[in-house]
Amino acid sequence: MKVFISHCSTDKPFVERLAKDLHERESISCWFDKEGIGIGDSIPAKIGEAISNASIFVVVLSVEGVNSTWVNHEIDTWLILQFEEEKLAKQQSRTPNRRIAPVLYRDCQIPTLLQSFLRVSINEQNYEYGFKQLVQGIRGEYHTLKNPPVTPSNAMPSQSIVFNLLKDLLPFQFKTVLFYYGINESDLSENIPQSQKALEVIKLATQQDESLSNLLNTIYKVAPHLRR
Repeated sequence: MKVFISHCSTDKPFVERLAKDLHERESISCWFDKEGIGIGDSIPAKIGEAISNASIFVVVLSVEGVNSTWVNHEIDTWLILQFEEEKLAKQQSRTPNRRIAPVLYRDCQIPTLLQSFLRVSINEQNYEYGFKQLVQGIRGEYHTLKNPPVTPSNAMPSQSIVFNLLKDLLPFQFKTVLFYYGINESDLSENIPQSQKALEVIKLATQQDESLSNLLNTIYKVAPHLRR
């Protein structure tokens, strides 16, 4: 089991403590930039390699963290891999081998793409209790964890379903979905793969409707053969 810890530099002391406890107390090895990148290494390449090789993605959430360009890039990279793995696992009738474990370290606005995922709160006041919850989550012992408050963002359809549909659309179908749904292509980043644009569309759709149902219906309108 390989764990990648995504965080901002402000939260590094907390991350160092967390990684040390996971390793020494629970024999769970973690990768984070201080431990995994050496002098002369390409930072983006090393981070990309570590994310690809990880089975668990722990993202430390704080005001600085959710506003970090690096952290948001790592979240997007991971979710693309996780959604693709969930699709493959479903086709092969097995359990997905990638999971995300958001850790709320300091109060902040939860990123749109993470609002539907189970998260654990760990801070200086509840560290031991939160640490045990995280360990259980990493090991897949979901029955002991508390669910976050249910909001419209948590509603079905799941992000992974919508993501995989958007990602697999033909380019002209993708543009047609944007047109019918009312998203300007100029609102999306340029020169990025369609999979990354799909994540941006999901973010915009959730902010606009607080649900992905309308977006899903638009996809089925453009590509009815995808409806199952």
